Amino acid sequence: MHHGNLIHPLVEEVLANALTMVNQSAADELNQINAVTQISNQMKKEGDMKKSILQNNENDTEERGSFNDLQQARCHWIQLDKLDLQLKVIQSTIAYVIENFESMRLLWSFGKNYEKEKLYNDQRFHDYCTCFQTALKMIMEFVDEPRDMCKLIRNIGARHFFYNVYEPHTEEMLKLLIR
Repeated sequence: MHHGNLIHPLVEEVLANALTMVNQSAADELNQINAVTQISNQMKKEGDMKKSILQNNENDTEERGSFNDLQQARCHWIQLDKLDLQLKVIQSTIAYVIENFESMRLLWSFGKNYEKEKLYNDQRFHDYCTCFQTALKMIMEFVDEPRDMCKLIRNIGARHFFYNVYEPHTEEMLKLLIR
C-alpha cells in the first residue's frame, strides 16, 4: 500500500505534464494555421484591392493580372516544369553555392571534396537535388490552401529524413555519434 501512495502522485504528475504538452501542441498548431491564414487573407485583400482599382479605371483598356509573390513563384515553377528545367535550376543553384561559398561546402557530403568536374557525376548530388525538387513540388501544390500548407510543412519537418531534405547539422551529429 505504501508503494501505491508513491506511484499515484507520480502518475498524476506524468499525466498532467502529458496533458500540458498536448494542449501546447494543439495551441501551436492553431497559431501556425492562424498565421498562414492571416497572411493568405492579407494577400487576397491586396489582390482584391488591386483588382478593384483596375476595374474602376475605365480609361485603362489593357487587362492586367494581380499576382502575389507565392502565385508568381508557382507560375515560374510550373513554367520550369513545362520546359523540364526544374532539376537543372536546382542543380545549378546548389553548384553555385558550393563553388562560391567555401564555408557552405561542409553542409553536404558531396561538397566536402569539391571538384567542379566531378560534382555533376556525383550520385549523392543528384539524389539531394531530386529530393529537394520533390519537396518543392509538394509545397507548390498546396500554396493556395493555408491549412493544408501548414500540415504539409509540419509533416515534412516531422518526417524530413524520409525525403532526405534535412538540416545538414543532423548528418554531422550522426557522424560524431557513430565515432
